[in-house]
Amino acid sequence: MYDADTADLIRSAPTLEGLDRERLPEELSKAFARIVAARFRLREGGVDDDQEVVALIAEMQRLAFTNEVLVAVSPDRDDRAGAAFVAGSAHQLCFNARRIGAEDEASGTYIDANAVSSDIAAMLLFLVAEATADASEIASRLNSDGVSPVERTLIEALRSLARGELVGITSATLPSKDVVTGDTAAEVAALALYYKILLGVRALANQLLRGDDDEASQASEIFRSVLRLSSAARPDGGGWLGGEVGSFAGPHHLASLLLAVSGDLSASAVTGVEPPSGLDGNKWLNAMRRIARKRPYLWRNHREAVAEGYLEADNSAAVSFPTGAGKSTLSELKIYATLLREKKVVFLAPTNALVGQTTISLRNASMKSAS
Repeated sequence: MYDADTADLIRSAPTLEGLDRERLPEELSKAFARIVAARFRLREGGVDDDQEVVALIAEMQRLAFTNEVLVAVSPDRDDRAGAAFVAGSAHQLCFNARRIGAEDEASGTYIDANAVSSDIAAMLLFLVAEATADASEIASRLNSDGVSPVERTLIEALRSLARGELVGITSATLPSKDVVTGDTAAEVAALALYYKILLGVRALANQLLRGDDDEASQASEIFRSVLRLSSAARPDGGGWLGGEVGSFAGPHHLASLLLAVSGDLSASAVTGVEPPSGLDGNKWLNAMRRIARKRPYLWRNHREAVAEGYLEADNSAAVSFPTGAGKSTLSELKIYATLLREKKVVFLAPTNALVGQTTISLRNASMKSAS
């Protein structure tokens, strides 16, 4: 089920007692197959073995929550990408398993003083793992109905972050601070913390769109501030979390995950690509900002190609990726680099349909303005 690179990523997850990391890709694949088989049996009118599904959910929940905690407690750990992908995948398995026989059941998306829902956590974990397609799929399931204006705006901002719709985040109207209210002081405090997290998400979106390091520092500092404000120090200074326990576990956990996300998305931002040799830095950054409005994140294979000198003028390349693996993005970057050198580009396509599709794509990318 998993390609070689993804299987290696899964095997890079943290070592846990009783977990065979070498077989983990196969075990996750088997779990997905068991869920598909259960759905097929139910669709065909058969009686599904509920105990098997219940046992699968319990097993996947342990795997998901353990790796999620490792990412949240230590967002800078070297193996966070593997831990995040395994946690996100295990959460996704649980979602699919629970939907057996309840295909139309709405997602129970929520953020409150004590927790955030697993769909939000899984979406952010996939972003940490650079699995943007998986993050976008989870984003489509979020349901922000029935929550407060602050919570709804934050959930929508997180959804847009996962989809790469950063302009939607920065252009959205902030809720009035007057709506930060509740029946108890604790409810007001939790909403105030989530309002602050919303400001951090907007700062992160601005940084990814503009390539502004000051915005990046601002976003990270906002998330760290929420961590401090949502925790209470133990008077004895003990405890395995370094003397702190979470007083507002929901905001604390969300800020922890977003701190990991902010570091990884900043590293993969298209606005962070250094200009190729001989190009004006400001013109290049402006070109990358135009791309970022539609496609703000570079995948790992994109960054590897750039690091190998793909964008340099004297380098030729033959790119062979599977469908949907990002060939168009690399082509767009190369075209920008060529036009900014005041040279012409000839783009060949094998079919008339693809000619039309490519023409529309390049026009939307505002290639003419690049020169």
